[in-house]
Amino acid sequence: MTSGRLGSAMDRWEAGDLEGAAALFREAAAAGDAQAAHLLASLLEEQGDLDGAEAAHRSVIRSGDPVYGQRSAMAMGMMLIEAREWAAAHRVLSIAADGADFEVAALADTALVLVRTELGDAAGAGEALERARRSDSPAVAELAARLRLPDLPPVDDLLAVRDPEAVSLTAFRLYRRYADEARYEEARAVCEHAVAAGHPRHLTLTYRLLGAALTDLGEYDGAVAAYARAAEDPRPEIRLPALLEQAKVIGQLGDVDETKAIFRRVIAGGRPEYALEAQACLAQLHTEAGEVTEALAALRAVLTAGETEWASVSVTLLAMLLERHAEAYEEIMDLVYLAARNPDPDAAFKATLLLDQDARRRPSGPAGKETLRDAGEGPDRLRTGGLG
Repeated sequence: MTSGRLGSAMDRWEAGDLEGAAALFREAAAAGDAQAAHLLASLLEEQGDLDGAEAAHRSVIRSGDPVYGQRSAMAMGMMLIEAREWAAAHRVLSIAADGADFEVAALADTALVLVRTELGDAAGAGEALERARRSDSPAVAELAARLRLPDLPPVDDLLAVRDPEAVSLTAFRLYRRYADEARYEEARAVCEHAVAAGHPRHLTLTYRLLGAALTDLGEYDGAVAAYARAAEDPRPEIRLPALLEQAKVIGQLGDVDETKAIFRRVIAGGRPEYALEAQACLAQLHTEAGEVTEALAALRAVLTAGETEWASVSVTLLAMLLERHAEAYEEIMDLVYLAARNPDPDAAFKATLLLDQDARRRPSGPAGKETLRDAGEGPDRLRTGGLG
């Protein structure tokens, strides 16, 4: 975004013309301007559109921009703290804490003290606090110096108890800590300890976590076997996620046909929260293989399901198909328009950007101008419900 256009957008914002400012920011964001998308997120938050703000911040983070990606991660983390969504806040604040701007990184570490405390990770909270206290920012270091950790009981020594259920529950807690810290050998060790304890109600879940640890260690054959044990559980909330993860590992081993077959088993399980992920995974496999008809069928299943976490990645796959398969332009764009109406704010945001980009790529000339005008009106017509 040129400095002149940025200045115009800021002038409108300061004058109270929030819709006008948002339009300019969206136009620049559609062209890939991370600063404009970051400012758009701030404006949407001011308007009370928290879902839209999160979607815009997420797009900046995913862009990889070193400056505004870090700032959006910090801002989104604070929004999630207010919503008490601790795990989600931890993910984005960790990105901010690893960024290049030392002051933003130190502020993120200060916020991580609270987040990790709420997640039960006393050691991680202490590490974040010590990093904040060593910050090169005097203001942040002074703030961190006044912070005190709550008195949380240590859990590492609880694995020595004889109660199988206590061992299992402690192992689950330790697994989360070790996995977040990329300490995968320790994660495997606590899962194996819980497997040995053998609590019947927790055993299959333990195998699922063991499969995840082995996957992180690159021990794929062992992971497939662990997930197979977890998939023996009759409870769909244990069996279906285990099958999903098993399919992904088998895919890494190169057996695409078996991977697809397992995803179809999950879809046949009839639980939307797992079937939609399986559809999204199938869509990715078909997209990568150039199987356009099959990919679009899977993507339609996701995008007609309403608000789902898989809607956003489905729009990303639509963008890939649009770039690679011009012969299927009409069918792909039908789903892009559908995605722009999706209640998931991230999916709708990305689809609207695709519509803007598509309008700009259309040819000029008498026929092209008419088409360009119609396509350019697409986002506005979506907002007013004018598309049939």
